[in-house]
Amino acid sequence: MTVTNTLQPDEPVTPVEPDQPLQPGLPGTGGTVPWWAIALGGVLVVGGASALIVAARRRRHGE
Repeated sequence: MTVTNTLQPDEPVTPVEPDQPLQPGLPGTGGTVPWWAIALGGVLVVGGASALIVAARRRRHGE
């Protein structure tokens, strides 16, 4: 059995100049995190750490 794979190259394409010049920066995609979500996360982390510290102290002192 003989298999022959013949590849025919495509014709070269001339690049086209864009109609409008490129804008600097990236477009908005809605992927930004609001400041209040970051603050809420910080409050929850501090609150959780405080609860763990209080629980550890109570266990240590036998309360």
